[in-house]
Amino acid sequence: MRPKGRKKIELWLIENKHILNITGLEKVCEIQKGRIQKFITHGGKLNDKEVQAIELRIKCLC
Repeated sequence: MRPKGRKKIELWLIENKHILNITGLEKVCEIQKGRIQKFITHGGKLNDKEVQAIELRIKCLC
C-alpha cells in the first residue's frame, strides 16, 4: 500500500535527501530556515502548512 498525505511527503524527503538542495527548497516553499534539515537529521516534526507547501512544490517538479 502506498503512503498518502503527510507520510508520502516525509518518506519522499527522507529517500531523496542526498539529491535535494534543502536550503533552496525551504526558500521556495517559504519555510523557516533549518526546518526540513531538522526533520531529516533529528526526526523533528513538520507542521501541516509546511507539508502542504512541500507537496505543492513536488507536484510542480513531477
